[in-house]
Amino acid sequence: MDFHLKGKLKHAAAEDGWVDVMGVVVNNSGTAYAVASFDLSFYDGAGELICVDTISVNQLKDDQQRAFRGAIRCKDYVAEDVTSWKLQFAGGH
Repeated sequence: MDFHLKGKLKHAAAEDGWVDVMGVVVNNSGTAYAVASFDLSFYDGAGELICVDTISVNQLKDDQQRAFRGAIRCKDYVAEDVTSWKLQFAGGH
């Protein structure tokens, strides 16, 4: 696994359809990134997609764990409905 979330992803409703998110991403890709972008997806108990948006992590070195904090757009967000999430590498430089 090149990238993964360590532990639990924390998320909470913010204003106007935004969700504050924070967690720790682990880089085992063999590459260091000045900026790494990820698609963060929320799913409900039936495995249905609630929403997806992009987060970025700055200065992510190879074999590093780095905490991030950001906000994603998620119009249909209800904290209790989110039962799982997925982090997918979208690109970096």
